[in-house]
Amino acid sequence: MAVVRAQPGVFGAVASDPTVSRLIDRLAEESGEGSLAAIRAARADARARVWQMAGVPRQAGLVVLDLDATLVIAHSDKEWAAKTWKKTFGFHPLLGYVDHVDGGTGEPVASLLRKGNAGSNTTTDHLTVLDQALAQLPEDATETDVEGRRAVLVHTDAAGATHGFTKRIAELGMQFSVGAYLHQFDITTVLARSRLLPREAWTPTYDTDRCERDGAWVAEATGLVDLTAWPPGTRLILRKERPHPGAQLRFTDTNGLRVTGLLTNTAGGQHADLELRHRRHARVEDRIRAAKDTGLRNLPFHDATQNTLWLEICALAQDLVAWTQRLALTGWAAVAEPNGSVYGFRRGRPTGPHRTPPTTQDPHHLALGRHPDHRTPTPHASQHNLNPPPRPQQAAPGAPAQPAKRAHRHAQPPNTSHKDQHPANQDHPTKITKDRG
Repeated sequence: MAVVRAQPGVFGAVASDPTVSRLIDRLAEESGEGSLAAIRAARADARARVWQMAGVPRQAGLVVLDLDATLVIAHSDKEWAAKTWKKTFGFHPLLGYVDHVDGGTGEPVASLLRKGNAGSNTTTDHLTVLDQALAQLPEDATETDVEGRRAVLVHTDAAGATHGFTKRIAELGMQFSVGAYLHQFDITTVLARSRLLPREAWTPTYDTDRCERDGAWVAEATGLVDLTAWPPGTRLILRKERPHPGAQLRFTDTNGLRVTGLLTNTAGGQHADLELRHRRHARVEDRIRAAKDTGLRNLPFHDATQNTLWLEICALAQDLVAWTQRLALTGWAAVAEPNGSVYGFRRGRPTGPHRTPPTTQDPHHLALGRHPDHRTPTPHASQHNLNPPPRPQQAAPGAPAQPAKRAHRHAQPPNTSHKDQHPANQDHPTKITKDRG
């Protein structure tokens, strides 16, 4: 609110914080669920209009949904606030985002406020967020083809690797790519059989530019484990890599290599491409960081109903930023995060983590991102004091030698403050003053 209020020429008159607080209290008291439904319906209509103008954000023909949870710290006693798994106190909301194509950002499509001690792999919560996300997507983005398939990919970490959640995704004709805990299977058998895979079964992984990555390999292990409890067509992809320096080794590491896995029902495709696609789920952390810059960092109310409304308003604010970037902005501004984009527009240059150096400008502008007139001038040779210090005067022949005074290495000029020059201090010679020498 403070950022919007600081731009009256753009946003006009903005309500004060107490007015906003009273409005949310009133919406929660009169029709909490009705207010949520109205806000979500308005967001869905606006999203359909934006996607009609800017296009549906697809990656390899799929709309990518990223689901992930985060922790919101509470500094006072609030409803649903509880001890979290990180030994903090607050909430554990579960969020859903549509990931834009490479070089873009993302937009929120679902949010579920949960207690701080809510479980990570709760199937019911993941299903609720999935239903909310699908309701936010336009019909043309979720329509089925002649075989009943939807061009939607659901990304989660290992918290979403549950039978009920993946089964629901498969029933809707969508694809999933979820992290796999190896202890969900017979981990001893998986590790033992993975060592029996031939060397040619392991292929190098890709980096973000689809170039081979050194020190990491990927292989399919579908035939090594029992996947009958998972949806038909589920595949297990294993990845092994050298742990980075300083990493703590796990008991699942074998031959000095860290082994992780992912589950997907995508048919075909190179193993390295499937693994790279799943690794891009980490971009949801950028979306969550942007959400905390638009109000999610603190839930200001005591009651859970008001905080749920606040969560929805934060998602609406993040929607407006994402839509503005897709429709009106280009270059660095189209991918800047809210905190960086606000100050970037004000100063006329990028300041967020996605900034692009203005290499076409004067090189002097690159130093510290400041104009040369506002920078500390670099000392030139002419400004240096090249003259040696004066030599001490020698005494005349026959005169008594005067002891040389040794200058203190931290000597400072005498104190000439107004306190020492005050007549009251001069009338009392015995008054002790601070010696700065």
